[in-house]
Amino acid sequence: MLGERDRTPLYRLVADEIRQGIKAGTWQQGQKLPSEPQLAREYAVSRATVREALRCLEQEGVVQARHGNGTFVAQPAQMLQVGIDSLYSLTDAIRLQGRSPGTSEAVFRTVVLSGEFALRFHLPPDAAETAHVIARTRLADGQPVAFSQDTVPSRYLPGEWQERVRYDSLFNLLLESGRRLSFATTQLSAVEAPDAVAERLDVKPGRPLLMMREIVCDSSGQPIVCSEDFYRTDRIEVSVVRRRTG
Repeated sequence: MLGERDRTPLYRLVADEIRQGIKAGTWQQGQKLPSEPQLAREYAVSRATVREALRCLEQEGVVQARHGNGTFVAQPAQMLQVGIDSLYSLTDAIRLQGRSPGTSEAVFRTVVLSGEFALRFHLPPDAAETAHVIARTRLADGQPVAFSQDTVPSRYLPGEWQERVRYDSLFNLLLESGRRLSFATTQLSAVEAPDAVAERLDVKPGRPLLMMREIVCDSSGQPIVCSEDFYRTDRIEVSVVRRRTG
């Protein structure tokens, strides 16, 4: 039975009770939780309330639902640390922390840069220059941690680039092909996972994600890559160093 209730939604109270039970050792890491009907009887609430409580706990990374098998206490995962003070690839960030980087579901398409998107690359709106769009699910130790979509003008990519970026770093490929990547302008936003991105990252649609929009430029200030990355916040932490000026 739940204790005295206040204005907190009932499913939140149930989620708190389950969370406290996990902390107290009632259920161990990797252990299967009781079924929804069992939890509903234990807490004297409806199954719908239990289902919503479990959904919240799954979004927080406390539990993990396995289709057809039930809900399990999540195993703690080592958080990847990504700093945006230095310019380097996510592949390198994963590797430097002793994890194994990987890519799945790489999709390539060619578009014509025009209008506002052409202006991002300092091109006239009617330039009609082609660019390659590279969409990839990024993995650490085989687990999805980010979904990235990079747009690069075709003239900046060497021949046979597809196989290279399917398994390795686009950033490093550009460096090796002579592009002097120097700085980036970055915007961070908290967003709800779109359906297509949620499927790629193995989360439920609407789950909170961190989105990073970035324009990477060479030493002359010419934009080379426009990227849009979605990070799973239960697997990646982004840090920024702020310094006092004046």
